[in-house]
Amino acid sequence: MNIAVIKNSKFEIKTGTKTVWQKTDLDIKDDLILTEDQVKTRLIDSMKFFRNLGGYEKVKYEYTCCGYMPYEMISKSPCKTIKKIRTFEWHYCTLFYGKNKTWLIDKKSKLIFGHRLKSGETIVYDKPKKFSATLKKEMK
Repeated sequence: MNIAVIKNSKFEIKTGTKTVWQKTDLDIKDDLILTEDQVKTRLIDSMKFFRNLGGYEKVKYEYTCCGYMPYEMISKSPCKTIKKIRTFEWHYCTLFYGKNKTWLIDKKSKLIFGHRLKSGETIVYDKPKKFSATLKKEMK
């Protein structure tokens, strides 16, 4: 299962200029963690809608450890004064089966991104957890 950690940056156009952008810290949320399917439905599929409203949307793709995936998304408001850049950091997570849960763990960075319930629903954490000895015991 592929997990994306999305980092947001917000820029506003500098007053008196047309092409100079200033980074702002207003309304910037923490990193967002989404699965590959959530990235496709929430971000990529919604691009056409925002383009029809008059905004600018561009996605750059590259080969990652998870395959050919987006690595940067640039969005500009219809008035062309606000620009948001989202950068994607992809993690290939493997499933580890425990007593009660199935864990999503990236072996390379040793981070736990979520777990899967018996019903098949995947729960992704807001922030990845570090692999600890207590979690190791719970997984056995």
